[in-house]
Amino acid sequence: MGYNVKSEAGSGDRLGALFSVLSQGLKVAADQTTRARDQKRQEELAEQRALSAEQQARQEAADERARTEAGIEGLRRGQARERARRMTGWGRSGVRMEGSPVMVMEAEAALDEAEALSLLQQGRAAEERILSGGGRRADQYRLAAKASGRETGLGALGSLIGQGSRLFK
Repeated sequence: MGYNVKSEAGSGDRLGALFSVLSQGLKVAADQTTRARDQKRQEELAEQRALSAEQQARQEAADERARTEAGIEGLRRGQARERARRMTGWGRSGVRMEGSPVMVMEAEAALDEAEALSLLQQGRAAEERILSGGGRRADQYRLAAKASGRETGLGALGSLIGQGSRLFK
């Protein structure tokens, strides 16, 4: 068995190529780990922003509810004062409180209640708009963080195999 110089030189080149590929693979894996860590941090920050947006929307909705309730209470007090003033005026003028005057008072009370319910409905609609707007903002934060992960080509679970095309260019 003779000494084959050619085969030994060829195996040295192959060994060097193997080490080069392994070195590149380790570098890609390290880069991928760093990117994955950065991506996770971005997603955590986005989640914090999303939670903050939802909390802010809940607070704004609660404030809107309080304003609506205060508005309805003020409206009802004003309506009660107006009814009392009309009744006092009718009483001074000698109108008997039966028949038509009572029907007028009942109709006015129904209209007053309808006005209060309309105000309540408007307040609830505004409250719902605020909450859904906060939910949309929160979703946008979350989606933006996930989209940035897809742009880097990593996603949540990147792998060395997925990065193989970069190794052998």
